Amino acid sequence: MRRAENDIDHEGHGHQSRIIVRIEIDPKAWEALQTVTHARGMTQLSVMSRLMDWFGQQPQMIQSGIMGHYPHSFQGEIEVMVLKEMIKRK
Repeated sequence: MRRAENDIDHEGHGHQSRIIVRIEIDPKAWEALQTVTHARGMTQLSVMSRLMDWFGQQPQMIQSGIMGHYPHSFQGEIEVMVLKEMIKRK
């Protein structure tokens, strides 16, 4: 991990200091990331930053569901609970 001081985006806007984190993903996840970045015209860093910002704002129940921390036998019930929680938050 390293801290990037006073990053400047392509439009010349300054950002608060950001922390750069390396990740390890499997080839299937890499292909999915490439598909998203090409479709959205975004960099990999932008996509991952936005995903992590969004993920960090989610309640623990949703984070746990996304990370697969619930037994598979409860999968259907968890999906319904997560969707209800997301609807409630809108």
